Amino acid sequence: MIQALAKPDAEYCWDFGIQFKTKPEMSIDDVTVLWDQDESPFFTVGRLTVKHQQINLDKQCDFCENLRFSPWNGLAVHRPVGALNRLRSVVYSLVGEYRHQKRRLNYQEPTGAERFD
Repeated sequence: MIQALAKPDAEYCWDFGIQFKTKPEMSIDDVTVLWDQDESPFFTVGRLTVKHQQINLDKQCDFCENLRFSPWNGLAVHRPVGALNRLRSVVYSLVGEYRHQKRRLNYQEPTGAERFD
């Protein structure tokens, strides 16, 4: 990723999509049941675009070591649903706490005002 984003013309995009549960038999708890995309197509609800940048500065790396990822850090209506995702919530939290304790880091939420010049 460091080398890829260092290229002057680098630009990578990820689309985020959702499917609507259109029938009662479409389980959100049994992940082995495939949803028919003709009956429940994916809708793009967001796009993440990452452009050229240097991402290996010491200050950036130190800051990133103190982050945790969680899809539950947003609005309640946007949180993942289903039994597997409830388990992921617990696992993400425990792994994040363990990693921070092991490295003797204090967890903090990013503010968006961080600068690494």
